[in-house]
Amino acid sequence: MAKEGKKPQKQKKPSVPNRDGFSRASFLYQAAHVTKDPEVSRMYIRLMDLVTKRTVLKVSPHVKRSICKSCNRLQQPGKTSMMTLEEEGKKSETLQIECVCGTTKRFPVGKNKDYIPFVDRKG
Repeated sequence: MAKEGKKPQKQKKPSVPNRDGFSRASFLYQAAHVTKDPEVSRMYIRLMDLVTKRTVLKVSPHVKRSICKSCNRLQQPGKTSMMTLEEEGKKSETLQIECVCGTTKRFPVGKNKDYIPFVDRKG
């Protein structure tokens, strides 16, 4: 009798839920950066926002901070937004980003120099 060897099992790749949604949102975000027309860029960002909401995707804070929530514009310093640094005391400072539409975002900076955002932490 011939020995029947076991067939090697294929290793499964880890499945990523909503892979199509992630790839579409990523494509739309990159297309918004590449295009020269600001209205087309806004349309791409709006579509990306709709895709992420419909497929319930978590968007990176870096991406969220580069988009105006009210008008869906990419925040490009000097073109579509103005960045200023405000001092609020001896140690704390606030980065203020003002969009062309008038919306203002504020981010605390300078309190803890060694702080690493949760998204960027390893391990």
